[in-house]
Amino acid sequence: MIDLVARRHTSYNNNESIAHNATLSLLKLYYYKTFALAYGLAGIAADVVMVNGSWTASHISKLWKQTCSIVFPPCDIEGLLALPGTSEEILTNEKRVNILSIGQIRPEKDHRLQLEKY
Repeated sequence: MIDLVARRHTSYNNNESIAHNATLSLLKLYYYKTFALAYGLAGIAADVVMVNGSWTASHISKLWKQTCSIVFPPCDIEGLLALPGTSEEILTNEKRVNILSIGQIRPEKDHRLQLEKY
C-alpha cells in the first residue's frame, strides 16, 4: 500500500483525487509510514511470530524485522479430491472451465478480474 501511494498510483486504497494531488499524497504517505512504524514497534516485543501464509510472512518480516514461521490453517481437501473428472477432461469433453477461487473478499484481491476474464 505504501508503494502505491508513494508512486501516486490510483488503486483500491488510493483514490484518484489523492493520487493526483501531491500534497494529499504526501500527507497520506506520512500517515501510512507513521502507522507502519507504530505497527513495527509493536512487533519488537514478539519472541515468536507465526503467520498464516507467505504474503503475510513477507509483510510482517519487513515491518517487524523478524523471522516468521508459516503455519497454514488446516484444510480438509478429501471432498475436493473425491470429485469426479479432472479439469483437463472437463475442458476437452465439455469445452467448459470451472474455477474455484478461495480467499478473502477484499478489494486488493481483485476478484472482479477473475469474473471478467471468463
